[in-house]
Amino acid sequence: MKGKYSLTVGIALATAALLAGCDSEKKPKVVSAAALANAAANSRTQFRRASAREAFEESRVQILIAADKNIEELDASIAELTKKSESYQDDAKVKADQTLDSLRNQRARVRDDLDELKKMSLEGWGETRPALDHALDELQRAYETAKSAFD
Repeated sequence: MKGKYSLTVGIALATAALLAGCDSEKKPKVVSAAALANAAANSRTQFRRASAREAFEESRVQILIAADKNIEELDASIAELTKKSESYQDDAKVKADQTLDSLRNQRARVRDDLDELKKMSLEGWGETRPALDHALDELQRAYETAKSAFD
């Protein structure tokens, strides 16, 4: 009987030692099919958001490049008007210089706004881009008005 008792005590002690070493928080979790489907849907959503964000950033960069090019073209046009105004005299020269100064000041403001937009996060871009579009349109109209006055 002593052998059975020793064997039972030995098994009990071994089981207790094994159970003491197990942490209930470290047991593998059983995941339901619904939870797996939800996780997959979340992953797809995150991927779509990342893709949309990348596409938006690429679009933003293209818009900034186009705006830079637009300002460079206006700079060249303003330089042509400046060259044309060099032959003006008296009141015509004063008026042309005032018009060109105003145009250059407006252009400088648009350039400053564009430089600020380049530093801005994507979140702020959506609110500020319409203002940039408006400023570029206004600058183009001011140039066209100045050009017509030079003709």
